[in-house]
Amino acid sequence: MQEKKVAKSDLTRRGFFGRAALTIAGGAALMVAGTRNAAAKVSKMSAKYKSAPQKGKSCKGCKRFDGTDKCSTVAGKISPNGYCRYYSRKSAYRGSRSY
Repeated sequence: MQEKKVAKSDLTRRGFFGRAALTIAGGAALMVAGTRNAAAKVSKMSAKYKSAPQKGKSCKGCKRFDGTDKCSTVAGKISPNGYCRYYSRKSAYRGSRSY
């Protein structure tokens, strides 16, 4: 049986694609790490948090409020009757879907 010789151009191409794959994987890891930092909570001051509702909108009707005294966006204890600029209304539908 005759051994197949590997051309130098194949080794170079293989090395290039190997390094490219590592670079892409490293970039993806950095993107994931950056996303975690973006998820940090903001202060009440920067959220313009008020302890009273505004125009019928309050934390208890916001999807970011956990139902006790915490918010997924604003740091610190939050009143269910409070309001901030990150208010996002909870969806009206709460049942399970059956088909």
